[in-house]
Amino acid sequence: MPKITDENYQVKTVHATEWHNVFASGTTEPMLIWAMDAESGNRNSYVIKPFGHPRIYPQAVMKECLGAWIVLELQLNAFEPVYVEVSTDFVETLRGNKYHQRFIESVGVNFGTRYVPGTTQIIGKNCLTNIQSSQAENVTSFDLFISNGDRRLEKPNLVLADNNLFVFDHELAFDFLMMLSFTRNPRPWELGDWELKMLRNHFLYAKLKGTQIDITDFVERFTQLDDHFWTKADELLPANWRSDDLTTIKNHLALIVENRTIFAQQLAQAILA
Repeated sequence: MPKITDENYQVKTVHATEWHNVFASGTTEPMLIWAMDAESGNRNSYVIKPFGHPRIYPQAVMKECLGAWIVLELQLNAFEPVYVEVSTDFVETLRGNKYHQRFIESVGVNFGTRYVPGTTQIIGKNCLTNIQSSQAENVTSFDLFISNGDRRLEKPNLVLADNNLFVFDHELAFDFLMMLSFTRNPRPWELGDWELKMLRNHFLYAKLKGTQIDITDFVERFTQLDDHFWTKADELLPANWRSDDLTTIKNHLALIVENRTIFAQQLAQAILA
């Protein structure tokens, strides 16, 4: 899948045409809709997180975008992120639908992803193939890197598609933004009590605990989050989603990138213990 640092990359914009269903299991109640690609005219199904939900607001959607873009930059698997344009004409088609008001409050650009049918849940402690176990090591490293404590046992935000692990849902990532600046870990490449708690609560921790992982090559990919990546991210984000938090995230992750070897060693030791 293309990365935002690829030449001439632009986020695909699709226009909502038909509401289909709601994923009731998701806390933000994402919706399945049909939408038309603004450029090609092709019609496909997409998952949209409309702004009408109280947990979907500009900062959360900015984090969704950044999480998805970092996933792709680090060569993990994600569903294609898109911008979903909700028009007043589309909202009119929902009169009588219980979610009509939510879409009234979502007119404009919303965050969405391309829908991939046929995904399956990950069940059991020893259910992963060798390739999936390697992917699990990388996913866990990625979540600790971006401070994403939301991939938990009761809410994995992780599925199998084509026998590969696919990650989604990053509106609660970058947890350090919720802390006062003086309470944040000043050395985020080192796993303190807060980071270790996040690791132990991670959905994949039980599947990796006590194993010897090798994420040396994966953490080298962190260096791809360079100035070009952050400049492109800033350019691609709609203006009303952007905030000073973008700079805070960039600076926080840059510290881990600079000290990625220590980060990898500490994470490997914590999983092996």
